[in-house]
Amino acid sequence: MQAFVHVSTAFSNPDRLLVEEIVYPPPADYRQVIQLVEQLDQETLKPLEQQLLKNLPNTYVFSKALAEQVIYDQKGLLPAAIFRPSVGGETDQTLKELE
Repeated sequence: MQAFVHVSTAFSNPDRLLVEEIVYPPPADYRQVIQLVEQLDQETLKPLEQQLLKNLPNTYVFSKALAEQVIYDQKGLLPAAIFRPSVGGETDQTLKELE
């Protein structure tokens, strides 16, 4: 592998009016979140969800923010980039062109 490109989203920082080309501090430490998820069951985790999300609207955005921090923490090991498109998905036309 020559480089790693992580596809995030422009909405990974919805609490900011302006999202610059930097990695912002995540809402939680991803290492601690991994430990919680590995040690606790869904019933125990559910009440902790809002506490972990803080002011983020959902777990999708939360996970994107954590993933960006993982990539940032590994910088120097492999050339990496974080791509934050504002729109995702494909159209029927795009799918036909790929066939």
